[in-house]
Amino acid sequence: MASSLMEGVVVVLALIGAYMNARAIRSGFYVWFLANLLGSIFFVSQGLYGMAGLYLAFGALNIFGLAAWPRSKGA
Repeated sequence: MASSLMEGVVVVLALIGAYMNARAIRSGFYVWFLANLLGSIFFVSQGLYGMAGLYLAFGALNIFGLAAWPRSKGA
């Protein structure tokens, strides 16, 4: 039960982050990063180390994306 809830939270956060990024809302990267961090913790707790590594890689991509995203609309 708790694992299904955690999976649901990760999916909902990832969808919200994707929506925010599609709308060019910079803070979507933070939401997406949180989803990836929680996802990696969840997958490690389930013994799914490959998936945890994938989510950590996604988290790294979030950091690079956030750094590359222009700070203002005009930039």
